[in-house]
Parts: sequence; structure tokens; C-alpha cells
Amino acid sequence: MLEKIHLTPTIFVLYTLCQYAAFWHHRWAAARKNGVQGAWPIAGLVIDISGFLSVLFGWAVFAFVWWQRGFISAAALGLVGLGVSFIMIMATAPIMRGRNEAVLWISGALAFWPLAIGVFVSVRALPPVS
Repeated sequence: MLEKIHLTPTIFVLYTLCQYAAFWHHRWAAARKNGVQGAWPIAGLVIDISGFLSVLFGWAVFAFVWWQRGFISAAALGLVGLGVSFIMIMATAPIMRGRNEAVLWISGALAFWPLAIGVFVSVRALPPVS
């Protein structure tokens, strides 16, 4: 079964970090929805739009991997990426409870897109499956 997974460990690491960053990015968007507002309204609009696009990107990566590498590879990437990022979130969330989470929100928002591009480029660069 594992021989049917046509992805490199680098892709798994990038995708996991991407999902972790996306979580904190979405927490910022959720906080904005619940009333947290900054001094610059344009930045809030960018966060809201970027949060929505990051959800679309997550599904697009899954579909692209499925198309390029097959369902087994896409399912493995999704399960490992979401599973490990969930464990990372469970490890960091209690540490940040009661503290200013804005550091993680901003870090997640800034890190998501470079990681997402890295995932896409890494999957695209793989040699064809024979």
C-alpha cells in the first residue's frame, strides 16, 4: 500500500506546516468575525479574503494531488497533514491560552502563502508516475 504513495517527505512536511499556518490564519479571521478589529480596515479585508482563498487552496491541493498522483497519495497527504497539524495545534493552543494569540495569527497568515506555493511547486515538480 505504501508503494502507491507517490509523494516525497518534503511535500508531507510542507503540507503539514501549511495546514498548521492555515489554522492560525483562520483563527484570526474568526476573531475578526467575533469583533476584533484593527486600526486599518484594508488589512482586515485582506485577512478575510486570504482566509477564504486558503480554504479553497487546501481543497485545490487535494484535488491536484489526486489528479497527478491518485487517490491513495491524496488521502495520505490529507490524513498525515491534517493529523500532524492537529497534534501541533493541540500542543501549542494550551500554551497560548490567555496570552496574546495575535503573534500566531500574524505568523500563520504570513507563512501560509509561501508554504502553499512550496507545496504546489513541489508536487508539480515530481516526475510522472509510471
